[in-house]
Amino acid sequence: PIVHYRYSTPHGSFVSDKLATTGRLYSKEAKARKVIDRYPLGSTVMAHYNPADPAEAILERSVSGGIWFVLVGLLCWIFPVMGAVAVGLSWQVIAIVLSALVLLPTLLLLRSRSSVAVARSRGLYPLAGSGSDADVIALMTRGEKLLAIRLYRELHGVGLKEAKEAVEAMTKNSP
Repeated sequence: PIVHYRYSTPHGSFVSDKLATTGRLYSKEAKARKVIDRYPLGSTVMAHYNPADPAEAILERSVSGGIWFVLVGLLCWIFPVMGAVAVGLSWQVIAIVLSALVLLPTLLLLRSRSSVAVARSRGLYPLAGSGSDADVIALMTRGEKLLAIRLYRELHGVGLKEAKEAVEAMTKNSP
């Protein structure tokens, strides 16, 4: 289901379509329809937004999706360890390798999101929906190339390579 909603914070008004922290797939249309029916067109809803980044919001704060995500993740970790032990490999080594494979992307994701939140709190990165190409150039002149590329991608919906090339071209062409 896709539910578009508008919400207001002390930092301004925003629009989102994110229902929960984790996405959910529905095997039957009737189940998805039940979700949509909870949010009739024109109704007032309570959005829960991130105070550090008001552009991030959700409507539902259920933990069931997160619990299933953790359980599946644990199963993906336990079965390879059990297989490695069964063939005589050290379970500690396998556990360390699998943990690193989980922790590294998680830490990179957290670092990436926190850099935007920090940049927004310092006034460097515009709130969602309020940025422009001028903000991209301003980020580049401050030496924030990664944030400039990220903002360009948000503004124009392009891939990483196209954004990098466009940002570099904008910098060369700016006065």
